[in-house]
Amino acid sequence: MNVAKSEMELMQNYNYVVENDQVQKACDRIEAIVLAEHCRVDRLIEKYMNKEGVDGK
Repeated sequence: MNVAKSEMELMQNYNYVVENDQVQKACDRIEAIVLAEHCRVDRLIEKYMNKEGVDGK
């Protein structure tokens, strides 16, 4: 129980929590997080802004 308490105290340092209640559910959640991170605007905006026509070039 002490481990769980210390993990909960550290949750505020992270963007995501994956509860390891069932292996398949945990894997699905991790896959969803990876997909979400790949789709973040701050990761993609420069790529799209530099495409011909978007930045006026």
